[in-house]
Amino acid sequence: MNQELMQRVQANLSKADSLKVQKIEAETKVKALKESLEEDLKTAKELGYNSLEEMVAAQIQLAESIKKECDEVEKAFSEAGV
Repeated sequence: MNQELMQRVQANLSKADSLKVQKIEAETKVKALKESLEEDLKTAKELGYNSLEEMVAAQIQLAESIKKECDEVEKAFSEAGV
């Protein structure tokens, strides 16, 4: 009986240690992501954007504009028989 109790306690201690490690890893990832986000925001401001959202919106708008231009060029080639 004592052996079984000791094994359960040992298993619980092992789980607790594992959870501590996971918590530290998660905190490290969060810290790294915050630093990355801060760096991205700094870069966005250097490029003239006030926020990352503004930069993402500009990127989406640029992508749409490029797609539209490509569609027009493709249409012109198609009409020219190229």
